[in-house]
Amino acid sequence: MERGWVVVTRLVAGIRLLLGLLHRWPPTGRSGQQCRPRGIELLLGSARGRSYSLPQLVLPRVGVQTLHSAVKYLVWCTGRHDQENLMVVVARDSRGLHADWPPEDLTLETSSRCNLRCVMCPHAVGAVERPGHFPDELVDRLGSALSQARRIQLHGIGEATLNPAFWRMLDRLPTNTRASVNTNLAFRNDPLVRRLATSRLSHVSVSLDAGTPETYRAIRGWDFEQVVANIRLLVAEKSKRLVVSLNMTMMRRNVQEVSRLVQLAHDTGANVVQVWHLNRLPVAEMSIWKVEREGWTFDYSQEGLWDRIIETREVLADAEALAQRLGVKLKLDHNRDI
Repeated sequence: MERGWVVVTRLVAGIRLLLGLLHRWPPTGRSGQQCRPRGIELLLGSARGRSYSLPQLVLPRVGVQTLHSAVKYLVWCTGRHDQENLMVVVARDSRGLHADWPPEDLTLETSSRCNLRCVMCPHAVGAVERPGHFPDELVDRLGSALSQARRIQLHGIGEATLNPAFWRMLDRLPTNTRASVNTNLAFRNDPLVRRLATSRLSHVSVSLDAGTPETYRAIRGWDFEQVVANIRLLVAEKSKRLVVSLNMTMMRRNVQEVSRLVQLAHDTGANVVQVWHLNRLPVAEMSIWKVEREGWTFDYSQEGLWDRIIETREVLADAEALAQRLGVKLKLDHNRDI
């Protein structure tokens, strides 16, 4: 009888603790400091075993439904995007999954499909599971989320411009929001370039990863000159509000072309050049990541610059000096020792 009371007592205490945790809001991190929730993450397509980049979907206070049930939902805190402060939140009722706070950041993975197979991307080795587009039928339900967010990101691990829903989202962007998209601009369609240029986007980042046609074809496998022509058209047609940047993931194959990319930005009229390192993955994963392209073998384990710090710093110092002379803004990867 005594054992039975012990079990009941512990059960009641556990229920009380659980109810207390459910009602304690905002949540706290391990440090005990209170953090204000900012949103919910939805991954349309993720690389096996890992999640890439920032949160993929933030839902607003109004209870927007999603059509995906087997996805990850995470709350993150103001100013913190580390694993310590990520907490699972599932708010489910008859309307679906929803949040009870307005988001500051709205990040929509508009597509996890891509038209290119860049050697350093999970798409190149078939590591993106369930690639797909953001559902078109959800676009009309995002009105209040778009209007409340201060910053909106419309890309994830795929190419946003492939999804018709992305172009519908552009028409719904508010004028007082900083909205951005990353694109490869790898298409032959001047009207689409002009539509990007005249949209309410505030930032278009173009992934080039090279300063020459040869390196571009080796890494990205497409037509460098066509993309450059698209950049020129984008800059020529854009509003003053729109910032156009060119970006590069640095590796051994392209690191010597950072200055060429700076020069290209100046020649095309792009505002900014952004460069960052190839991610250093677990050794076992890097050792099997190999891609054949244009008579060259991309070996992930050999392409990283983590053992070439001095060489990389010299290259970037030259690129910074050139950027200052040309009036191009160069943004470096300050998260790592370069």
